[in-house]
Amino acid sequence: MTTVSTGAMTNITLVRDQISNNPGFGILTSGAQVFFKVGYSAITGNGTSLLNGGASLLSYGNNEIDGNATNTLPATTSLH
Repeated sequence: MTTVSTGAMTNITLVRDQISNNPGFGILTSGAQVFFKVGYSAITGNGTSLLNGGASLLSYGNNEIDGNATNTLPATTSLH
């Protein structure tokens, strides 16, 4: 899933989803106006689990992130 914004605010919330089997990134975010929240979700089987390019990538702290070629975790504060 790729989210890029160069101007307008973009809010995305994923809950109880699976992002898997992508050769590149499971989640790729870019842009200061992007707010991406993820909870109770599985991110597995991707090239890289997460890549944050300056967005607000927030986790509820209850996701399963494993089985990717590169497992990266959100470098933000949990929302709970």
